[in-house]
This record gives sequence, structure tokens and C-alpha cells, in this order.
Amino acid sequence: MHGVLALITRRPGRVLLSFGLALLLAVLVTGFLRFNQDIFDVLPTDSAASRVVKRLAQATDDQSRIYLIVQRNDGRSDSDGLLKTGARLADALRHTTIDGRRAFLGPTTRKAEAVDPGRIEETLLHFLEHPETFIAAEDVEELAAFLDDEERMRMEVARNLALMAAPGGDERMVRIVSQDPLGLRRFMFDKLARMQGGLKFAEGPHMLAPDGRAIMLTALTPSANGSSVSPAQALAAIDELKADFPEHTILVTGGLALAEQQRSLLQDDLLTCLAGSFLGVMALFLFAYRRPLVLLFVAIPLGVGMQLALGALYLLFGQVHMLAVAFAAVILGLGIDFAIHVYDRYAEERLRGNAAEEAVAAAVASTGRAVAVGGLTSMTAFLALTLTGSPVLTQIGLLVALGLFFCLITTLWALPAWLVWAERFGWSGEIRPLRRFGVETLGQWVQSRPRTTLLVCVAVLLFALPGLTRLDVARDLDAVSPEGLEAVEARDVLYAHFGNPSGRVFIPFEADDLDELWERSRQIDARLAPLAESTLVKGFTSLSQLGSLPGLTLPGVDASPAENALQAYGFSLADFPQTASFIEALQTSPESQPGCMSLAGRPDVFQRYFYCAPATTGVTWVNCPGEACLAAVSQSIAPLDFAPRAYTIEGAMDSLMDRVIGDVVTTASFAAIIALVILAVYFRRPARAALALAPTLLGLATALGLMGYAGVSLNMINFIVIPILLGIGLDDGILLLHRQSELKNVHGTIATTGRSICMTSLTTSLGFGSLALAQYHVLAGMGLLTIAGVLACLFFSVCGLGAVLALLENRAARAAA
Repeated sequence: MHGVLALITRRPGRVLLSFGLALLLAVLVTGFLRFNQDIFDVLPTDSAASRVVKRLAQATDDQSRIYLIVQRNDGRSDSDGLLKTGARLADALRHTTIDGRRAFLGPTTRKAEAVDPGRIEETLLHFLEHPETFIAAEDVEELAAFLDDEERMRMEVARNLALMAAPGGDERMVRIVSQDPLGLRRFMFDKLARMQGGLKFAEGPHMLAPDGRAIMLTALTPSANGSSVSPAQALAAIDELKADFPEHTILVTGGLALAEQQRSLLQDDLLTCLAGSFLGVMALFLFAYRRPLVLLFVAIPLGVGMQLALGALYLLFGQVHMLAVAFAAVILGLGIDFAIHVYDRYAEERLRGNAAEEAVAAAVASTGRAVAVGGLTSMTAFLALTLTGSPVLTQIGLLVALGLFFCLITTLWALPAWLVWAERFGWSGEIRPLRRFGVETLGQWVQSRPRTTLLVCVAVLLFALPGLTRLDVARDLDAVSPEGLEAVEARDVLYAHFGNPSGRVFIPFEADDLDELWERSRQIDARLAPLAESTLVKGFTSLSQLGSLPGLTLPGVDASPAENALQAYGFSLADFPQTASFIEALQTSPESQPGCMSLAGRPDVFQRYFYCAPATTGVTWVNCPGEACLAAVSQSIAPLDFAPRAYTIEGAMDSLMDRVIGDVVTTASFAAIIALVILAVYFRRPARAALALAPTLLGLATALGLMGYAGVSLNMINFIVIPILLGIGLDDGILLLHRQSELKNVHGTIATTGRSICMTSLTTSLGFGSLALAQYHVLAGMGLLTIAGVLACLFFSVCGLGAVLALLENRAARAAA
């Protein structure tokens, strides 16, 4: 410590130079940052249920898809009119360009075209090269009979040629027929149609609601194929098109629309929160200490600490979740506390007439130690979040912990050097008397009336505690999803017209190899088949229903009937290499590939039925509305020896949310224990450690009680308030006890350290107060909750702990007398 102090006080220029290099490194590293806003990243990664739910969202290509729901403004049923409007809108989308590039791919109102992920030609080409993708065991006999029936194939060629020759024919259909003149795609389309499940489409080829009051269109953005057209540009183009349909309401939803609207909301909130936090904290610091030049060098370490933390997250994860970045405001709110305590002690020593070097030594060597211990407890509280298994909570915990660490280092290293250097050259300005915020009067009250002060603290606590019985815990993922987004409202409208597809059950099951995977899938099929024949289950899809094991072969297949059918119209099989590839693939036994390697290259739409990590796992999907159906499915598969389990989407989400919340509670308790150990080591007396911890626990209980009264539910995001308050409250207790051990006087302790504690509480409240400005209700609620908790911790630290220390001082004085 003496060597560090000597370097800071004697060679401040070198210290500042090293700090400048850290600033340059921070700017360079954060330039590589990439951001992620996937809401499913709040779920733990080590759960089979969470992997299936996230895989479903990714494998359906929903993150590149846009759904448009078209309704008449007057709400009347108008099937014919909606079909015409849908066709016009699809055509308008098809011809919409942005900077010369198509804005949308494959807009359609037709079910057959919308079932696959917008890449129907790509999927067809894969099927023609790999027939096993959509040829299940039950299809083999029918396929063999078709390929042996020259007359049937000739009729199919005639029908397809008529489609190509039809005036105004679909350009895509022409390309499809040119690849598949025999109509082999029907095997694929049957499976794709089976996959759609859920939505209760009306009879007919179009996505027209059964009530005739809405039609749905689906389209992909070119970003699905790597185009530079951004989701924001695509959604803006749709907004412009709405003016061309004044008699209709057009709503936009889907994974891409939801993700883009969430990104925009979080980005706006992020800028608002960071700007509000920074400006509010800096303004308060300037108001209290009135030294603009020092303010500048307080702000720079905070920025460096935050940027270094973001850079470290980039190096660890390659990208940072937008929710985690929003917590950069926490770093500003907590990080400035270090600077306030150090500068407050420095200014106090200078006002007493001590030289700058002596003041810096007192600030760093004495107050700095307590600040470091308080910072360590705060970092421990946030690092505990990395044990929850949630990627977002892990990133939040690491971001804040690393940010606090870097802010602590830069504050204890660079700020004192700046103070010495600035005063040495006469640039720092006059040190004015510090604003007291009424703490001297409060210190006198606590010193002279400790029992009355304790009674007030008990009354506040007794008022808040009944609110704990009203506290609710939100277990739904929607509880942490942004409210009021058009995509969410449009999704509800879609469900109202077409039915809610959430009544699906999924059955994940593991296997050692692909043979066992297909065998277990067939066993589940056999158990579900009787239920599918009843009215209870509306259908199911599985790996074994969709396709065969890699390497489907029909050795007896002959290409002659297909060749003859094509020659009847003047073509040969060589004119259609994809069709020839299909027949050749059936005649050849491909090389086997281990594990999931042979499945990984299948079309995206196939990916929802399996995943490879951490084990080879299949997923069977059941269209099964209602608890009675779930119970029947669970009972039907129970006798299977590999013990598969059925989940609903909602049930899996509830279970996962319970898991995450339980993890947060456990890790917060663990963090409290670690913090108590740190305090015991620092104070070397368990009783003093308990005194430092008590205001935090009382403040936390008060804040949660106020939440209960206000009707604010706990969720997996605002649960983070617990480690935040743990860190803030412990800082208050540690610094008060440390200063009281020096002065042996409660009045003097509150008048000095109490002032800096008030300042840090106000700055933290301003930091989190900026979150209260967020449009995202979870961040806004958390901001208000944290403000209440911070003020409660301040109250119990200054008044409650101060009163206890005053009583102990009085008892010691009486014993000495």
C-alpha cells in the first residue's frame, strides 16, 4: 500500500498515463461489441424443456418471418373481399424494393406455401437429393408403387406441364415443376401440412380465418438469405403500404417483428437510462462538491470501467444481451459511490489544512480500504447470479461485477493521482465547504435520542412487514416481455381469429444413436396412435412420421417408367437432374454418419424434431389442447422403459421460471453468506459483521413489503434487486462502522461519513431512477423498487445502526465512569 501511495503522490503523471492507455483499450475493445435480444436467453441452458422451446423458435425460422393479419375496419365477415385484398397485399409486398433490393421473399396467403419456412424450393431440392427426409416407413410402399406406375406418372407430367403453361402462372411454381415434373413433392407437402398443427385454418388453400373476418399473410425478409435489408427497413416498408389499404387494418407480428420492436424499445430505453443516469449523477456530484474539473475526472473512470466490462463480456461471449447492457446504468449508480467516498474524505482532509499528498493518503489508505471491502461484497452479490444457469442473468452478474471492479481500480488509482496532479499545477480550483444535507442535525438527534430513533425504525419495519404476505411471484415468461408492442397485440388478434397454437405437448427423449432414436420415436407413435383416433388428441408429428433413417433405399426401383412417362411428352430424365437424383438416391446405399451429423444438414423445418447437444434427442409434438389431454398423453407414454415425459409449452415455461427464481433466491442467500464471511474477516469480530449486515436485511424486507402493498410482482429480472440492495446496504454499514471506530462518536460519524452515504444513496437512486423512465415495464418497476430499497437501507443504516452504536457508546461511557 505504501508503494502504491508513493507512486500516486510522487509520480501522478505516470499513473495518469497508464490510465490513458486503459481508456484507449476500453474504446478499442467495445468497438467489436455485438448485441442480442433473444428473450429465450433468460431461460436456463441446462434444461431439456428450455432447449426444446428455444429450438422450436429457431427451427421454425420464425426469427426471419413476418405475419400480417388483415381485417376489415368495420369488422364484417367478407371472405371474398379479404381474399382479393390479401392477393393485392401479397403482390405489393412481392414488388416492394429497398435501395434496389427486394424487401420480402415469398409473400403468400396460401397454406401450402406458408407451411415451410419460406424456402420451399430449397427444401424441395434437399428432398429430391435426400428422399429419406420426407419419406417415412409408411410411405415406402406407396412411393414404390408410384414409381412403378408409368400411367400415373404420365398423368402427373401432363398436369405439371399444364401448370407451367397456364397464363399468369406463378413464377415460383414454374421453377418447382421444372425441378419435379413427376410431382414427387406431394410426399413432402403432406408432411409439411402435418407440421402446421395448431392454427385452426378454414377449409381451402388460403389462410383465411374460419369466421371470414381476417386473412393472414406470411413473408420472409431477405435477411433470411443474408441480404442487407434490415428488419427495421422491412417493417417501415409495411407501414408505408398500409396507406394503400384504407378500408382494412393491417397488423404485423411474428418472431422478426417482435424481435425488432423489442430491440428498438430496449435500445431507446438503454440510451435514455444511461443518459439520464449519467447526467443525474454528475449533476448531483457537482451540486455537492462544486468542482467541475474534479467532476470530469470522476466521470471518466466510470466510463472506462463500464467500457472495460463490456469489452470483457465480448471476449467471453462474443455478444452481449440488450437486457444486460441496460444494467450498465447500475455500474454508473454504484461505481460513483467509490469516487464519492474517496473524494469526500480527501476534501474533508484538505479543508482541515492538510496537504494534497496527505489528504490523498488518508482517502486511499483509510477510507479506500473500507470502500474496497464494500465493493468486494457488491461484486460477490452480482457474481452469484452467474450460478443461476440463465445466460442473461449470467451476463448481468458478470457485467456489473466486472464494471464495479474496473471502476474501483480506476477510482483508487486514477482519481487520487488526478487530484495531486491538478493541485500541483493549480488547475483544480478552490475546495469549498461541502454541503451537509442536514446530516449534522440528524447526527445530533440520533446521538441524543437513540431509543426514540430505534422505536421509529421498528415502527417503519412493522408497517412494511405485512406487505410481504401480499407479495406475488410472476412465473410466466410474458411477465418479463415488453408490454404494448404491436407484434404482441397482433399475435393476440391472430389467435382470436385462427386459434391459439399453444395447446401443444412436446415429448423429448434421448437415445444413444440414430437407430435407437427412430425406434423410440416409433414406440411413442404407437402409444399415441389410439389417442389420435379419438377426439382428445388433434394429431401429432414425429421424426418417424416425417422421414426415415438416413440411408433410405429401394433396391428394386427402376428408372424406366419415369423415363417413358417423360418421353411421352418429348423429354428425358436427363432433362430433370433433380428428379434423376431422387431415383438414384433410392438405388444407392449412402455412407452412414455417426450421431446427429446426418440430421444436421436437413431443412430448417426439420430441425424442431431433434437436437444433438448435449445428447442426441428427439422431440415428438402433439396437438393436445387441455389438461385432460396432457394427462392422457402422459399416461399413454408412461409404460415405455426409457421414461419419456410430456410437457406443455406453458407448463415448461412455468417450471423453468420456477427454476430460475429458485436459483436467484439460492444464489442471493449464498452471496449474503459470503458477504458475511468477508465482513467477519474485515472487522475480525462477528458482532460488528452482524451490525454491518443488519441494515441491509431490514432495508430489503422493507422494500419487498412496499412491493407487496403496491401490487408489484417479483419476476426473474427484478429479483436482481436483491443482490443490488445487498451490495448497497453493506457499503453503508461498513463505512459507518469503519468511521465510528476511528472517531468513537456517532454524531461525528454521521456528520462526515453519513454525508457521503447520503450522497451515494442519492446518486444510486438517480442511477436507478433513470430505469424508472424506461418504457419496458420490468426495468421501470425495478428502478422504482431499487430507489425504495436504497432509501430504506440508508434509513436503517444511518438511523437504526447509528442508534445502536450510540447506545453502545453510552453503555461504554457508563462502564468507564
